[in-house]
Amino acid sequence: LFKAALDDLSPYTTVDSSFGDREGKVRQLCGEIINWYEDYPTFEDAETTKPNSSFTTLHDILQINGEFINKIHRLFHPNMEDIVRFLEERKTEKDRDGLLSFEFVLEQGTEQCRCLTLSNNFKICLANISIDHIAKCNRQHKSKIICGRKSTNGSTERLYFRILTDFAKPKEASDNLISSRHFAGEKNILTDFGVNFDPEWSLPLEEEAKDGFTAAFQLSTHSGYLPRN
Repeated sequence: LFKAALDDLSPYTTVDSSFGDREGKVRQLCGEIINWYEDYPTFEDAETTKPNSSFTTLHDILQINGEFINKIHRLFHPNMEDIVRFLEERKTEKDRDGLLSFEFVLEQGTEQCRCLTLSNNFKICLANISIDHIAKCNRQHKSKIICGRKSTNGSTERLYFRILTDFAKPKEASDNLISSRHFAGEKNILTDFGVNFDPEWSLPLEEEAKDGFTAAFQLSTHSGYLPRN
């Protein structure tokens, strides 16, 4: 199953060229161990032919704080610090005139959480919706992302990201902010990774509207690591 998971994820690892070498080594070791299991089905035969070096090397590579697992985290298991850092850098890149007031709010219990999704695409998607439009603007605007935890009907807990902006009202926001070809491509990829998207922008809640926001959009993703409450 582990090797099959690597096969499924492999097409999405090209953003980190150094990952390929380690991935190739892991595949090789998994193959050696699988062949051993298939060739020596009895306990007696297995014990005398066990590829100890393959087990040891694979064990070392898969250490929880090792290079390979850290790369897995960076590619498919981003934490909140990763996401916030990316969005702050994106704001600096897109908001050259300092027109956007941007805030990322972590609700209680989410500070140490991780998302289980395609990291780079997910961060780009959040930026597309909440930040990138400022590059086309010539006046002050504001946007805000609120991250929280939600579990419904006993299902696995998910992380939701509520995005508020004052770029436009819901209809215009749906037409201009989430209908582009680029956004559609990101959405299709992320949907395959379990991200759920609102079908369109909606009006903000009363308190959100009082803060000056004109449109709201929400998406959610599978949770990776979740600290106990």
